[in-house]
Amino acid sequence: MFATLLRGIAALALLSAFLPAAPASAAPGEGSFTPTSYVVPVRQIALFSEPGHIYTTLWSCGTSLCEVDFADPASIASVLGEITSEVTPGVYQGLAFQTCGEGETGFEIAVRGSVTLGGTLYQTTNGAVPLTTDATTAAATRVPHAGCALEFPFASPQLIQPDRALSLQAGFTIRNAGFASTGNIGGWGGCLATATGSVCVSSTSLVMAPAEQTLRLESYLISEDVTDETGATAGGELLMVVDSASVPFAGFSRRFYSETSVFPTVLYDTPFGECLPAADGTVSIKTYDSGGATYRSWFPAFQRTNHTGTLTLPDGTTTIPYRAYRQTP
Repeated sequence: MFATLLRGIAALALLSAFLPAAPASAAPGEGSFTPTSYVVPVRQIALFSEPGHIYTTLWSCGTSLCEVDFADPASIASVLGEITSEVTPGVYQGLAFQTCGEGETGFEIAVRGSVTLGGTLYQTTNGAVPLTTDATTAAATRVPHAGCALEFPFASPQLIQPDRALSLQAGFTIRNAGFASTGNIGGWGGCLATATGSVCVSSTSLVMAPAEQTLRLESYLISEDVTDETGATAGGELLMVVDSASVPFAGFSRRFYSETSVFPTVLYDTPFGECLPAADGTVSIKTYDSGGATYRSWFPAFQRTNHTGTLTLPDGTTTIPYRAYRQTP
């Protein structure tokens, strides 16, 4: 007895429609940007279950190198199309992408975009220095990442039942997924760094939801300076995903770089491990490393508007005041 899963996987680009296409204005020397191209090798897609993260293959690229541009719905559709697979009934924890070929221990994300640093417009390139001011040499920068499996847990475990179809969609966002610097400076995610220029990019993050839901993205910049009324010192960003009823259920966090951003205490660039709405309209948000057992930050009563609040660090007792600024998607 089998069940059908993952009809409509081409909806992967759903949330990208909310992303700004224009280059981001950023800081002298460093800044975040939204890539115009974000190409990831996808060799296999599988469900995983516990214990031991047992994988059940849904789709395989075979021996080919299947590169998917997550900023381009046509690229996603041409490589992945619509995936329909029969799987053994049971409880599944999430979806996983295999990104490496045989013998590889890592993969590269080819990222392309532009950002203004110190008043000068820079673009990514594939030269020895990954940034250029010469538009004729603009190209994708191939940024290395370690590891070979990207795992995306479901908001709650999914029961696959005999002779019943379960249709899911995957959503993602590349909003502020890139970071560039005119010096050799590391950040979150993978980096290609030189003494005179660096490009970093966060790893792919997906959220899974029933296919019938219409997903929407909400963005909040986070500053640890509660006296900052404009968000100038914001060093992090929370990207909250809400369903058709405007109920939050998942999301991501990202480091944010701008002209006056202050490096935060909290480690951003991790997915939400908890996103629980409360009766008073607030949301309990915990961010986790992939596969981590301990949260990186906890916002126990996050409000979906501009507000001040207190977050908790992993020790469970240390608290940090913050101020949140809701952004226009």
